Amino acid sequence: MEEATPKRTSIRDDAINLPNLLTMLRIALIPGVLFLLWEGTPKSNFWAAILYIGTALTDLIDGYLARKWGQINVAMTNSLSASGSRNFPSTLI
Repeated sequence: MEEATPKRTSIRDDAINLPNLLTMLRIALIPGVLFLLWEGTPKSNFWAAILYIGTALTDLIDGYLARKWGQINVAMTNSLSASGSRNFPSTLI
């Protein structure tokens, strides 16, 4: 007996899900971290580190949720998460 694959009603159903929203949040936080690092004060560097840790946690959580909910094969999830995971650390270098 074959297992039925869940039907998706639209591209929006694929695009708007919690793992993708977390990835978009991670990408949106890149300018904030860069601005705080550009400021160069100890306080802004502290907050940049806090934001960076937060983005690392969103990377961990969105990957876990995508695998748990079976959204790992969704093309947008794969490309968006890979983009956020690669671009964020490289912008800091």
